[in-house]
Amino acid sequence: MKEVRNSRIFVGGLPRSGTTMVQNILDSHPLIYGGSEFDRLPNIMDLRTKLINTLKSGRIEEYTNQATIDEAIRDLIETLFKGIKSKKNYSYISEKTPWNILFFEELFEVYPEAKFIMVLRHPLAVLSSMKKVAKNAKEKGVQAPDFTENYLIASAYMEQVYLQMQKMKTKYPNSFYIVRYESLLKNLEEETKLLCDFIGVKWSANMLDFNTISHPGEKTMTKNEIW
Repeated sequence: MKEVRNSRIFVGGLPRSGTTMVQNILDSHPLIYGGSEFDRLPNIMDLRTKLINTLKSGRIEEYTNQATIDEAIRDLIETLFKGIKSKKNYSYISEKTPWNILFFEELFEVYPEAKFIMVLRHPLAVLSSMKKVAKNAKEKGVQAPDFTENYLIASAYMEQVYLQMQKMKTKYPNSFYIVRYESLLKNLEEETKLLCDFIGVKWSANMLDFNTISHPGEKTMTKNEIW
């Protein structure tokens, strides 16, 4: 396996729950690089699941085993992340895509040393924000994501995410951490100190000024201006 130069942080949660804000706060730390949404980690994890299922069926056991599959998947992710360019002297790379949370358990099996941050926001506030996204999309003539228009789809997804959060936090408390959006707004300094304790880095006051600087992760959020 290739040597991993940077430790990994994965951020996930419901869309409109505050994952971008958390990513920007992390990116404000001098040792953490928080880039754009990579989007395709769920697809890579889906490939891993298919390979493991085929392995369990006995069809490819002469070629490989689960350890080799996980090594190949990790090497693929590491190779795809090589293009990160930054002037920062960072020690951690944080990848935030909300949908990641549905694959956190699989990612944990590939990255057992990584830190996983799950962002939680009051469900009614999430639904209200989703409604605004649907309205913005309609005004701009853009197709809105189905979960922003159909509350049955949104509610089912929200339940799935909340159950996943509870499961992972209970099962792996040292690797999974829940950040509450409302708590961040109420007491940013205290919450960011707790976050740094979880990650294992010294707290930086730069995290309090996250909204005064630009972040690489913002470009994907502003591309079509519906979010």
